[in-house]
Amino acid sequence: MARAPAKVTLAGREGRWDDLMGPYELSAEPAHGYPLYSKRAAGGATHWLYRSSGTGRGNWLVGPDESCIAENDGCIVSTRAAALPTEAGLAWLYDDGADWHDDPKMSAPRLEALKTKDQADLLEIVWKIGIRQPQELADIEW
Repeated sequence: MARAPAKVTLAGREGRWDDLMGPYELSAEPAHGYPLYSKRAAGGATHWLYRSSGTGRGNWLVGPDESCIAENDGCIVSTRAAALPTEAGLAWLYDDGADWHDDPKMSAPRLEALKTKDQADLLEIVWKIGIRQPQELADIEW
């Protein structure tokens, strides 16, 4: 398995669950034997990005609280199993409360492809000022 990146930034979800977008940091402890990522949200809540171990084994899930990890539950899920959430071509679904829907705008770009810390810092600035559709950042010619 490829080395887990220290940070994964989820981008592109608009509307329901857009608060789950943003930078997730690699946690010290794994979940289900794979990397676990967390993000501090407004109001002190923590959101989680983790790989499932139940039905649909190996899909990545995003959940609004830690209980989702043990339950293999989430509001956003990758469409297929992947070793890492940054795997090229990985697509995502979101739950609207009744059904799952494709979200073609959502991605977890491979930030490790950025050549310098300054470029990674630039991504953080882009996110903070409200640009939520950083398309294929790894392909930008710096």
